[in-house]
Amino acid sequence: MRVSAALLALCTATLVSSRSLFGSSAQDALLDDKAALDVPGENPLQYCADPKDYILDIDYVDLSPNPPKPGDKLTIKAHGTFAKDIEPGAKVFLQVKYGLITLIKQEADLCDNIGRIDLSCPLKEGPLLITREVDIPRQVPPGKYTVHADVNTVDKEEVTCLETTKDLVGIGCDQLSPVAGQTSCATPNRSPLVLLDTNRVLDLAALHIHPAALSAQTTLNTSGLEPTYKTYKSPYGPKTTQLPNIKGTTLTTALRYGSIAAGFGVAAGIFAVYFFGEVPRVRKDILQNVPVVGEYWVREIAPEDNPF
Repeated sequence: MRVSAALLALCTATLVSSRSLFGSSAQDALLDDKAALDVPGENPLQYCADPKDYILDIDYVDLSPNPPKPGDKLTIKAHGTFAKDIEPGAKVFLQVKYGLITLIKQEADLCDNIGRIDLSCPLKEGPLLITREVDIPRQVPPGKYTVHADVNTVDKEEVTCLETTKDLVGIGCDQLSPVAGQTSCATPNRSPLVLLDTNRVLDLAALHIHPAALSAQTTLNTSGLEPTYKTYKSPYGPKTTQLPNIKGTTLTTALRYGSIAAGFGVAAGIFAVYFFGEVPRVRKDILQNVPVVGEYWVREIAPEDNPF
């Protein structure tokens, strides 16, 4: 497996500066194939393709801490071997995306930039050990970051190609449903939850994160984490604590709407009664006495119905 330790340190520093290395690698259906492209060592990097034809060979790249943490100093240790000299004129293509938005897309001269890690061109054939420290920004906007770094010689030979993708979710008390009468960031079952999207809810207790430690600025990497709950959209608003049933004012409301709708057909009236009466009854066993996050009711995912 081939990659330049020197270039790797440069690219890693660039990726970190671009706020893209916080957390573990994203998962997908091709996990086994992707694992074969993992860069050796304690790091979240991957090769863009099979590195057997790359000019440069990696032994390891270690990041400490791994994953990098906002506000901490990151130590990069890398060791690799050049299969041949890298002459002046080699180019680095770097692209950084935040979701679908391209933050950086540029080509730079490799030799003009490796001075940042106290190297100079030509990079000679043979082994090279790099140790580098990088300051990680304290504030990291939540979202999905994708970084791609491709390096070629002046003769267009592939030196190496690295990439990484990270999902970051910002967590704050405003995203968690508080217990009635309390100010702590906890849901009714005393379990801190964060809504990842309209279908996935993560229980922070499983990550040993105490609600009191959360703030509006907290950022958590959720790449590869299994959601703890599935969600059901509540038609009764985010503050509902008791589900209606077919008795009392709920049925009266249904009949009122049914009467109004009668002029537009019996079907509309039947639908109104069903929606305001039967739907809550059907959902009651699932939804009553469960946590609420924003506008969503959530319940724990059973192994047999985990859709994720």
